[in-house]
Order: sequence, then structure tokens, then C-alpha cells
Amino acid sequence: MSRTRQNLIAPIGLVVGAVLGMAGTFVPSASLRGLAWGLDGISLIVASALLTVHYFRREDDLVAAGFLVFMVGETLVVSGAATSVFFLLMMRWRSFSKNLGVIAGMSE
Repeated sequence: MSRTRQNLIAPIGLVVGAVLGMAGTFVPSASLRGLAWGLDGISLIVASALLTVHYFRREDDLVAAGFLVFMVGETLVVSGAATSVFFLLMMRWRSFSKNLGVIAGMSE
């Protein structure tokens, strides 16, 4: 991969993360909001990882450490959001399966 392409990925990831993060705030649908925030988090994590490596190679350790801390924090936020989505899906599945049991019991 060429140097210019590598230098473009991080800023594009930051811009995509910012745009999707703000767009997810104004979306009325919960599923679209979760999708926008999930893609937002992933793009910010990738951009932060690339910037961490970039600044470590330039021996600018303080800036690299800042991007590393941001990347770890964003990873925790995204994993927490994924866990809450999983929990909501499991609760809906339990409700759905309970309703199926009631319907199956009524048909006998």
C-alpha cells in the first residue's frame, strides 16, 4: 500500500466517524441509529489505530498515547453498545418464543 493511501485512510475514518455519529443522533429509527453508531465507532477505532502507529513511528509518543487512549475508550463504547443490542435482541426473542408457546398451547 502506498504512503499516500495510508495517509488518507485515517482522516477519512475520522470524518466518516464524525458524520455518522451526528447522523445517528437525529435518526428516529433505533435500528438505523444503532447501525450508524456502530459504523461510527468502527471507523473511529480504525482511524485511531492508524494514527497511533503513525505517531509512534515519528517518535511523538505523547500524541500516540492520546490516540491509543481514545481507541481503547471507543472500543469499550462500541462493545458496550453491542452488548446492550444483544441483550435487547435476547429479550425480544424470549418474548417471541413465549408467545409461540402460548399459541401452540391454544391450538391443542
